[in-house]
Amino acid sequence: CLNNAGVPKEICIRSISVRVYETTYRSKGQFMLKEEYQPKAGDLIIFSSNGASHIGIVVRSDETTVYTIEGNTGNMVAQRSYPLMHDEITGYILPNYNN
Repeated sequence: CLNNAGVPKEICIRSISVRVYETTYRSKGQFMLKEEYQPKAGDLIIFSSNGASHIGIVVRSDETTVYTIEGNTGNMVAQRSYPLMHDEITGYILPNYNN
């Protein structure tokens, strides 16, 4: 999805491991827990169930809901929405698009 969205590799790493994304961006101070942050378009959303397991791109959010586009969800690319405090959302990666 990042490739198709035109996000350069210099802005956001590529990995098949969601844990690598989370670990990398936590160490850079570019990861926020869901309880501490209002997601914005372009952020990456991390989902966890028994460990980090899925990632998507935030399209937008409002007072109660985050809207995403995700690959490999139900064997397709799809738009989804979740309550901001959905139990499987771990947090958000904030890519530095100003680089």
